[in-house]
Amino acid sequence: MKEAANINDEKRPLASIPLQTFLYFDYIFTYIYFIIEIIVFIYKGYGLFYPPNKIGIEIFLQFLLAFCQFPRLILGSIGNKTESPSQILWFVLLIFPCIFFYIFFIVLQTYVVILEIIINVIALIFIVFELLFSLSAFLTFKNYEKQQ
Repeated sequence: MKEAANINDEKRPLASIPLQTFLYFDYIFTYIYFIIEIIVFIYKGYGLFYPPNKIGIEIFLQFLLAFCQFPRLILGSIGNKTESPSQILWFVLLIFPCIFFYIFFIVLQTYVVILEIIINVIALIFIVFELLFSLSAFLTFKNYEKQQ
């Protein structure tokens, strides 16, 4: 009987499975996204006329997105697995610059190819779901911390 009581006293996992699933597939999609963007920028660089320095700025912004997106995904995954509210909070804060970059690549680029609209919308869909699930996970982790 004592063993049954110990089993019930054990801590159940709080990590969000939907969040982890979205992070996993977003990580894969992000690699595909940047490969597609490299190909599209090669096409744009050779096939379209750009004003001076515009293509360089847009490529630089792609690199900034990569330096924001990959750490964001890693923070979200580690924060979810370790049930750390602080890492989830940093993950949520890094979502907003990524949203800005994706919207920039849909609306404000010099030339926007239809393929770019599609992949940027898919990336925004990932981010919206990750934001919702991460806020839920953050509240769950914080409530659990308060109970301890």
